[in-house]
Amino acid sequence: MNTILVHPTELHQISEQLYSSAKKIGVALQAIDNDILSLKGDKFLGNRANAFQANYAPKRDALLKAKEIVSHFAEDLQTAARRFEQADKNKDDISLPLPMPIPTPTPSQVTPSLPSNWNEICGVAKPDKGITPELIAAVLEYERTHRDAVDDIADLEGKLIMWYEGKLEDTEVFLLNKTLSVFGESFITISFGAAQMNPDAVIHLVEGGYIPKPENWDTDQRDVILRLLLDEKKAPELVSARLEQIYDHWMSGGVDISKRPDVLGNLYSIGLEGEKGVHADLPDNQGDRGEDIEKRVLDLQSLQNVF
Repeated sequence: MNTILVHPTELHQISEQLYSSAKKIGVALQAIDNDILSLKGDKFLGNRANAFQANYAPKRDALLKAKEIVSHFAEDLQTAARRFEQADKNKDDISLPLPMPIPTPTPSQVTPSLPSNWNEICGVAKPDKGITPELIAAVLEYERTHRDAVDDIADLEGKLIMWYEGKLEDTEVFLLNKTLSVFGESFITISFGAAQMNPDAVIHLVEGGYIPKPENWDTDQRDVILRLLLDEKKAPELVSARLEQIYDHWMSGGVDISKRPDVLGNLYSIGLEGEKGVHADLPDNQGDRGEDIEKRVLDLQSLQNVF
């Protein structure tokens, strides 16, 4: 198996994750479709309502095929994995049709580089609290590389909500909440944008003074939050603010985590604290996420030393 660059077990695991995502996507989209088709009568009238139905109708089939597309791709990965496994057992059988190995870049092929928005990231860093430019960039890169179809659908929903106004916007949020309730979620708890942050976190950042109170906050809070989250240029500021909030929360409990980018990076996803609350006996192993973010931080620091 030394010549195979992608191991069958990895393909099987990715395939199973895709199958799981496909099921969730299918349930969510079918629920949305059912609710949209039920919008009739005097509660959904007017030019905007007609425009919505007219725009939705031609896109309906493609939308509902999302589950099928993801499932087919998952099946392709399963097939490739089985062929790899069979090839390993039958190394001398040259007649076996094998898929081409998926190339992965070697270290010599990878050119380290700073993010294109590095100056903006540096501008919102707070190194005295451990919130370095490298940590902010590492969190953003981790979130970017771990996006999936569900995240793309969430961002699309966010854009629709911003576009709609009044009763149409309220209806869209109602439908979204009804769908998300199947998974124990709601509009305020799902993540949007490059920072992969939820509206509830933004509310607490504004109320806590970690980011300035935006214009129209009191009159159109939902749209203001979505504009912040879906504006890629705002992502470094949001990440920095959230990390500062986490740092302050732990310092208020007497624990300084400014030297632990792995802890800060892990908590960015979990919340202000984990199941154990604020505690000083932090393990070295912060899981795959913490380890990944810390490695990214070290790589960026090394790059800074080169220049």
